[in-house]
Amino acid sequence: MVRRGSFSLRCRHWDESPGLTVVVGLNGAGKTTLLKTLAGIQRVTSGRVSGVGNAAFLPQSAQLSSRFRVDDLLTYLATLRGVPSAERDARVSAVVDQTGLSEHRTMRYSALSGGWQQRVLLAQCLLGDAGCVLLDEPTSSLDIAATRELWLVLAELSRSRPFVVSTHSASVALEFADRVVPIRDGVVHEPHDGAQLRADYAASELSPEAYLLDVLGR
Repeated sequence: MVRRGSFSLRCRHWDESPGLTVVVGLNGAGKTTLLKTLAGIQRVTSGRVSGVGNAAFLPQSAQLSSRFRVDDLLTYLATLRGVPSAERDARVSAVVDQTGLSEHRTMRYSALSGGWQQRVLLAQCLLGDAGCVLLDEPTSSLDIAATRELWLVLAELSRSRPFVVSTHSASVALEFADRVVPIRDGVVHEPHDGAQLRADYAASELSPEAYLLDVLGR
């Protein structure tokens, strides 16, 4: 359990494995609190957090102000993360490729659009040895095209390590999630299988938003 003032978040069990876990819930349900707890930023009031390992956390409000080129910025951040000097160039090249930044690596970060800047922020999460990546509303400020492109990247990256992503977007949650974890009134509920949700949604004749609200109400 986690308590913050009058708010409490209850999570009986959390089991993580490679794949894309999408956390959904209304405003104030506890999505950010859950991710901060998994990242070790938010202390638990009772119980313990285990099984997440070394996690990289990207908050919703994450911003960088830099005139560095993308590759120079990532090299600098790799240094801060303790990546040995002999491995930095290879590590930076790897995360640049993984996040689709190859054609933008020599551009200044400040000259990139919001969608490409978000990819840089995602890339820096991959520089270290994080066993799990936690992203809080990573596409909240992006347009439709940039949102879909970033989720395609997340779906590919999550094949090799666990990604836990919170979102308000019903359509991307239903399309990309391997598991959907609903949070309602401060309670983290059991995950729903993404493939089964997609099958049920296709037969429901509801909009993505109406269907996800139904899932949250179960």
